[in-house]
Amino acid sequence: VQHTDESVFGTYGVHPHEASKWSAEVEQRMRAALKIEKSVAVGETGLDYFRNLSAKHEQEQAFRAQMRIATELNLPLVVHARDAEADALRMMTEELPTDFPI
Repeated sequence: VQHTDESVFGTYGVHPHEASKWSAEVEQRMRAALKIEKSVAVGETGLDYFRNLSAKHEQEQAFRAQMRIATELNLPLVVHARDAEADALRMMTEELPTDFPI
C-alpha cells in the first residue's frame, strides 16, 4: 500500500513481542525497507514486560539496535513500553541524543 497510495507512509521495526527473532538478516531487511522514500520512522520497538513473549534480554538487545539505526538514519523512533517504562526511559537516555525525536 505504501508504494501505491500517496497518502500512506511506513514505519519499520521489530516489536518487542517479536524481539527473539532479531538477527543480522532482520536488521538488513529493515534497513532496506527504511531506505524507501516514504519510510518515516523506526518502530514500533521497545519493551513489553507485561506479555514477555520474548525474553527481556532479547527485547533490550533489539531495542538498542533499533535505536542506533534510528539515530544513524536520523529517523524518529516509535516506542512501545508496557510495564517497562523505567527501563525504556533509561535505555533511551543511554542510547539517544537528548534532542532525538520520539
